[in-house]
Amino acid sequence: EVTSSGRGRRVLAQELPSMVDVSNPDRFTARCVSLHSSITITGHQPSALIGLKGGMLVKLNSPKSLFAIFAACCAPPEIALSRGGGGVQQEAQVPKREYFIRHSKPVLYVSEYGRGEGVVSMDEAGLVVTWRYDRKSFSNLGWFLPATAVKVNATHEVYVDEEGEGATEQLFVASGSDVQARRRAGEEHEAKLRNFGIQGEPIQISTWREGTIRTRVGQLRIYKGEQLDSESAIFHLLKYDNEGILFSHVSRRRTRQVVTGRVLKARIDISGAFLVLMALIPSTSTSQPLLVIFRLDLRISAFAPTTIEIPISDKSRKLVDAALKESAAGLQGSRRFFGFDFDVAPPQGDSDSQVVYVLSENQVSAFSLESGMRLLKPFEPRVLHRGRVQFHTVRSVAKFSSMSVRSAPPTPEKLPGRHVVEEEEDPRLRKSYEHLLIITSTNSPVAYMYSAQSRDAQMFRSTPLVGSREDILYTPSSAASRRTNASIASMASQTTQASE
Repeated sequence: EVTSSGRGRRVLAQELPSMVDVSNPDRFTARCVSLHSSITITGHQPSALIGLKGGMLVKLNSPKSLFAIFAACCAPPEIALSRGGGGVQQEAQVPKREYFIRHSKPVLYVSEYGRGEGVVSMDEAGLVVTWRYDRKSFSNLGWFLPATAVKVNATHEVYVDEEGEGATEQLFVASGSDVQARRRAGEEHEAKLRNFGIQGEPIQISTWREGTIRTRVGQLRIYKGEQLDSESAIFHLLKYDNEGILFSHVSRRRTRQVVTGRVLKARIDISGAFLVLMALIPSTSTSQPLLVIFRLDLRISAFAPTTIEIPISDKSRKLVDAALKESAAGLQGSRRFFGFDFDVAPPQGDSDSQVVYVLSENQVSAFSLESGMRLLKPFEPRVLHRGRVQFHTVRSVAKFSSMSVRSAPPTPEKLPGRHVVEEEEDPRLRKSYEHLLIITSTNSPVAYMYSAQSRDAQMFRSTPLVGSREDILYTPSSAASRRTNASIASMASQTTQASE
């Protein structure tokens, strides 16, 4: 059933005709899997959560679910002895499967949240649903009902150039071949910038290039000037040549526009209180495509103020925009989002902030989840074989490295880990972790070790998989996938020895 075998789909389709449309067996294909928080006294986790393509969540219970001491099965005992509704198993004290009904689109992510007492899920439409896993949430219809449902719209505000007469005005342009004269003229114009309403730092700095035979290269600085009304403002574009001399100054009137993108991924943070989401925003005439990381507070269904924005380069601009258009039109363009991923790791060093590792355009970078500050400059993982590979996932494994004393005790929300602080634990102590990064591609899982002391990522191990094809790596039963899992497990098991 986890691997979406034909038999598993047929069994679900036979049991659910009174609950959902079962005319298309493909609706019961698994899209995501996560272990449930239930646990036995021996440390075994007997249940798994599965998100299906048709939008249903299924909790699979092994026979050991009967011995769970935390988050035990909440479906009424009589459900396990019936064939209707959520009943799936005869002569059993716990049902083999429990159902969660709310989503209508394919489920992208499912996980426990909080301290393990709830479940959170998200589908392709951006609907985030939380579920309380208790007896009160189980309905007479035979499935669990949601506690909250929030529609996440991946929107981003940008200013787009207006068209028409008077929208653009040339305020300065350098002329002549005398370098010193052009420098003096540029400095005189810079002294008058305050008269145009230009103050503070530029909102955007990029590189400009023009010409084919005699190419000129320089820096473009964009400042926001006078706010005309609630929807439009004046922006100033200052071009500097490669010697830092002001080359031109143009003012443009721009109108505010809301751009809608798509939510690609989701992860629960270490505290279990926030859902971290990754969205892809399309480009406009004045902005590049953006990869945006933001957080949703599941306790109050509100967004945290800090966001992380990662620009997409021009070489990927056309592919990203085309994929977003196909996705908005309902076409099969989701495969073209291949190569964007992220993961959340515990704090490092003296910081209380969790770390976000982002994979974008074959490069891995790290940011502070609290402040959005970049912690690790982008690097491209290396593989020990010829040829360039396309990386598609990044995962972090945290290893406890040290402990230090805090200057002040943190609030309960800032304590790392999804657990209640024990009496013998001192909240003034700060735990620090080393992170083992596992970046996987179509044929090579690569591991990097990153610690706050080095502020750099060192390659730990690269294991090429000879003769593996991209199409068979997605089949859990394939030999290539087993070799990949064995390699990753081997790298993770050697973390302690390599760190020492």
